[in-house]
Amino acid sequence: MRASEGLARANSASKPRQTERRAAADPDRQKLVDNLRRRLQTRVRINGDDARGRIEIEYFGAEDLGRIADLLLRGA
Repeated sequence: MRASEGLARANSASKPRQTERRAAADPDRQKLVDNLRRRLQTRVRINGDDARGRIEIEYFGAEDLGRIADLLLRGA
């Protein structure tokens, strides 16, 4: 039993983690993320590809959510 446990651990340890598998970020996409972070003053992530994806904007409390919503909806 111990030999199979050791083998299982060795196999799982040799697999690259998801963060290691990430491809280099597209410079245009990274520039967009940087601009959104500066404008919204919070963490922003873009997940997906050119065809489909998701923009994630973090907030830290109700007041922060209101501030970000005001920035996003200004002029709407």
